[in-house]
Amino acid sequence: MCVCPLLSRVVLTRLFDVLLKSGAQREDQEARIETLEKRYLNAQRESASLHDVKDKLESDVVSKEAQLKTVRLHCLHVSISYVIIIINRAVQIKHITDD
Repeated sequence: MCVCPLLSRVVLTRLFDVLLKSGAQREDQEARIETLEKRYLNAQRESASLHDVKDKLESDVVSKEAQLKTVRLHCLHVSISYVIIIINRAVQIKHITDD
């Protein structure tokens, strides 16, 4: 019996084992890559959603600040009108008491 065919069979068996392990590793790596891609896409969607929420909140803040400014101006106007009324009443009372 020749040693060469036996040696070739051992080598082929080892190469086949290496090939099977490499294939299993490749499938595992592809599964990991797919999982990471899904996580990445989910993170992108969540990031976009959070940016939308942030933009809406910033818009709401601007709107509320404008409303607050309007209310403050209205309160100032009412306060000034009240002071004018008080002054006019005081002037009227002064004229009545002076007469």
